[in-house]
Amino acid sequence: MTWSYQYPARTATHLETGLVFSITYDAVHPTWDVHLDGEWPASVTEVQVSALAEELVQFIRDRYIQREMSELLHGAYGGDFELASMVLRRQTNKKVSVRTLQAWMMPADRPSSRRCPEWALVALEQYLGQNPGAARGWKEVRSVYRSTPEGLASSLHQASRERSLQRVDARMAKEQKVHDKWQKASMRELPGMLAELEIRLQREADFNMEYRMIMNEAIRVSENFEEFKRNFNRELGRKFDLDGEEREIAEDLTKNRNEFAREDGTKPD
Repeated sequence: MTWSYQYPARTATHLETGLVFSITYDAVHPTWDVHLDGEWPASVTEVQVSALAEELVQFIRDRYIQREMSELLHGAYGGDFELASMVLRRQTNKKVSVRTLQAWMMPADRPSSRRCPEWALVALEQYLGQNPGAARGWKEVRSVYRSTPEGLASSLHQASRERSLQRVDARMAKEQKVHDKWQKASMRELPGMLAELEIRLQREADFNMEYRMIMNEAIRVSENFEEFKRNFNRELGRKFDLDGEEREIAEDLTKNRNEFAREDGTKPD
């Protein structure tokens, strides 16, 4: 991404050159004028400024179309990406999937972001125009279906699925950050970093083992599911209390506080 801009901001900054452009929006039509704020540096030519202005106009239009598409998807189409992708496939004969729509909705600075084409917005709007009762019908069907236990569970699953690309994108960014941290580490830093990693992994392994033991014991002594929940939650609560007490002991020991402040082990007054 080469621009710092959020539709409909009044300015946009070109990240590579630092040039700031002012934006004037048309109150009626989706058009806009852009012009450079102040003088450009000697290192930037008039031709380059003109090219950047044209690039910015296209970037603004892309953000406008993205916003219009988002409002349409979450408005008339009720946030149902599966339905919208099906309509687009029928209207355009293009291979549009739920993942396609997710990519169109991602922020421009994300690796998973893809430009939302205007034909997609037009096709969804045209379908509603050709089928004026469709949006109302979908809403009524969704309302009835979601009032059932199965429908509620399905709608929650659908909402989670429609955020799957966001989760993947966030996870990949997080993993890249970890990768970069280790790549930049010096040989002097590596032993300490590896020790911290091993300690954290061992603590997680210990917790998972104790968690499974509590669950297995609760299953063994329980006659039914309600009894299992009571036994499991009681023992898990006791474990959390014990973990908190042990963390407090470790902190006191490390900082020579309370009983560890004196050689005889008695607490200070």
